[in-house]
Amino acid sequence: MTTLHHVLGIGVVVALGALVVWAIVARVARRDPGAAFSRAALAAGVLVVLQVAIGFVLLGAGHKRPALHYLYGVLALGVLGVGIVLGRSLTRDRWVPIAIAVAVALGLAARALVTGLR
Repeated sequence: MTTLHHVLGIGVVVALGALVVWAIVARVARRDPGAAFSRAALAAGVLVVLQVAIGFVLLGAGHKRPALHYLYGVLALGVLGVGIVLGRSLTRDRWVPIAIAVAVALGLAARALVTGLR
């Protein structure tokens, strides 16, 4: 299960990184990335939920990591959730708060991955 958690952690970072690139390209091109961006961000959020759930299962099974590892993971989940909720509440430029949340979550997920390797 630890291997699954590690591989999924890499997948989360890659998915969030791809979303950040997508958002940057959209911003530079001055185009809305469309509803597909929001759906992809939601899918990445589901991956983060799964990752956090597996982490809690591993913690319950006695696998210990530094406290920051858990903090980074839970914060990434929270930031994504807030960004998606905020984005859905807007009538215009819904993707902007989602993109910001994805960028912050990327940093947190990358830090969680690094602290989990120790």
